[in-house]
Parts: sequence; structure tokens; C-alpha cells
Amino acid sequence: GMRWQVPWGKHTPVEFREAHVTSTDHDVPLQNSFPMITIRDPYRWLMSMCRHKYTVRWYHNITACPNLYSDDLGKINPIRVRYAAMRDQKDSLPALYNDFYNAYFKEDFPRVFVRFEDLLFFGKNVTQTLCRCGGGKPRRSHFVHVSESAKLGTAAHGADKTSLLQALIRYGKGDDRTKGMTERDLRYAKELFDPKLLDMFDYHHP
Repeated sequence: GMRWQVPWGKHTPVEFREAHVTSTDHDVPLQNSFPMITIRDPYRWLMSMCRHKYTVRWYHNITACPNLYSDDLGKINPIRVRYAAMRDQKDSLPALYNDFYNAYFKEDFPRVFVRFEDLLFFGKNVTQTLCRCGGGKPRRSHFVHVSESAKLGTAAHGADKTSLLQALIRYGKGDDRTKGMTERDLRYAKELFDPKLLDMFDYHHP
């Protein structure tokens, strides 16, 4: 059946696939997992990280985010991240994005990549295609969208959750894709995001 995350955890780097297992997935064989890796526009990802930083820490504040360059440090702003399995450091916020997705490309087990934007705007077609790709078939003759937030409870995102309609409005508009980013943020983002990832998924710099 379909699980809400892979056994090693949806945010855990794939390098720990065989070293870390979530508390709810001890009985799931790794060889029975067919991961779907969801990637989103890197600039939208930066905006998302400014709203919900999870366990990532770097110098920024509500008026200066993503703040890719630190005036205090006089260099690109490094980040620290805490996973269940370990703690890590990256040279920059874009490096976290690059390393996470590139690591999945280097693996040789079956997996599929999906753009978040395609899942959002073409949910029926993408979901049915993925279902067939994994050897399954739809249980219903009609497709049902989940209109409320997919984030249950308050542990991850608190009360700040995004419904389907809110997500469609946010991602359907292009004017807030770089909201809050300075000219210097934009310059360093263009320099730091892996161009191969952007080309592969047809993402573009502003």
C-alpha cells in the first residue's frame, strides 16, 4: 500500500536509507519501497523555508530572509541542520537543496521524481500515472481532491497551514515567487542553485 513517507523519513538524506528507520516503519522492508521524491521550484522552496525552517538554522530574521549572504560573517551564509540520525552543516541554504536531490539521483534503487507544481495543478493525471507506474490501479472511478491541508495536527507547521485553494492561489501567481529577496539574494541564488537540477525540472531563474 501507499505510505505517507519512506521508512528512513521524508526529510532524512537518502544516504541514511539503511542506517535510520522511523518509529512507525520498523517492519517495512527497504526493498519493498518505491519512493516518490517531490521537488519544488527552488525559489518557492526558499520562501517556504522562510515560513517553516524545520530544524534548519541560519542567520536570518522576519525582515531579511532568505539572507543568503551574511554581512556579519562577510561571506555566504552557512546553515546547520539537525536530523534524527545526525547533525550536518552546509555552505548555504541552496546547498541543502542541491545535495538532498542530487543524492537521490546517484542512487540505483527504483524511484520517481515529481514536480510539486505538477502534482498541485494536474493532481488527477499525475496521481493516476504514478499509481500505474507503481503497479497499482485507482480504487475509485472518480478522483477526489483533498481540499484541506495535508498536514495533520500542529507538530510540523503549527496553525499556519496551506489548503489546496491557498496553494493554487500562491503558486498560480508569479509575483510573490521571490517576495522578500534582495538583489543580493537573487544574485547568490542564481550562483548557488545547481543549474543541472533547474534544467532537468524546467525551473528558471527570475
